[in-house]
Amino acid sequence: MKLELRAVDNPREWAELFGTATGHSFLQRWEWGEIKRRNGWQPLRIGAFNGQSLVAGVQILIQRHRPLSFLPAVGIGYVPRGPVGRVESGVAEALVAAAVDGARRGGASLLRVEPPAANAGWVCPALLQAGFGVSDQHVQIRHSAYIDLGKSESEILAGFKSKTRYNTRLAGRRGVVVRRGGEKDLSSFFELTVETGRRDGFAIHDREYYEAVYNAFGPDDSALFVADYEGRDLAALLAIKTGGEAVYVYGASTSHERRRMPSYAVQWEAMRWARANGCRRYDLWGMADPENARDPMVGVSRFKNGYNPMPIEHPGTFDLDLSRPLSGLIKAFLPMYQQVIANRSQPEPASN
Repeated sequence: MKLELRAVDNPREWAELFGTATGHSFLQRWEWGEIKRRNGWQPLRIGAFNGQSLVAGVQILIQRHRPLSFLPAVGIGYVPRGPVGRVESGVAEALVAAAVDGARRGGASLLRVEPPAANAGWVCPALLQAGFGVSDQHVQIRHSAYIDLGKSESEILAGFKSKTRYNTRLAGRRGVVVRRGGEKDLSSFFELTVETGRRDGFAIHDREYYEAVYNAFGPDDSALFVADYEGRDLAALLAIKTGGEAVYVYGASTSHERRRMPSYAVQWEAMRWARANGCRRYDLWGMADPENARDPMVGVSRFKNGYNPMPIEHPGTFDLDLSRPLSGLIKAFLPMYQQVIANRSQPEPASN
């Protein structure tokens, strides 16, 4: 295969990479790059072409910032769950080299790549060959799990653990109604997200961020489901469809009426929507490391494991120093910087 590497500036052309395949993350989609642009990242998309056909590509997010006021500005390039497409021998090496060159030209001192499990067999050796080292600083959660949607609804339900299957059915018997939400329901979704963040102690984004995600992917590829009981919204979920799979990206719930199992109801409706729209997998997006009993995702994973999902383990994080003194500065201060950003997004304490 004779490859030509060049920047891709057409969103329709970039969309050809995803088709109906599974394992290609929405984090590499054009829409995600535009969402991150509003947060100061500059997306760079590089395609590998065989003639006029785009066979694979990589989206690099580049940002320059100053960790502390007295330190010089530094740049980081980040590839979340990429490259994507028909990545094989020769293609992987070419895209890795192009990503390195693009990040360097974009002013990055460090290039961080977190490849997907789907392409790990080709991409990881190419990264190591290019001089990348394995890092223990992860941006994306390495572990996830998916539900096989290539069955009938009754077969999918039968595959759940008995308690999860019971709770899914119980929600309907206890009067919970799930609707496919629209833009007008984003206010309720955000209110539930704020309550969930306060209750469970995690940072959230601002309302405009969730609106941007929902609107960027549009009604064909994103779906908001809201569960209510007697007119009060109890739980909500936002899922994104890419190729042949859908991903549970954001979820939230109130502490009221939890015995009615609204969170189970929205999950089931999201799976039904994904299956009806041609998806073969439903990714639960983030699980605890099975070998780490203190993983902060343990509680969430207990709920997700009730669906008896198939595990996914992504290969981890690979870093390349493009400017050694400055890349060392980034590695030292990046966890602190990420925490500062997270704290800025933390909801205010609830008033009595």
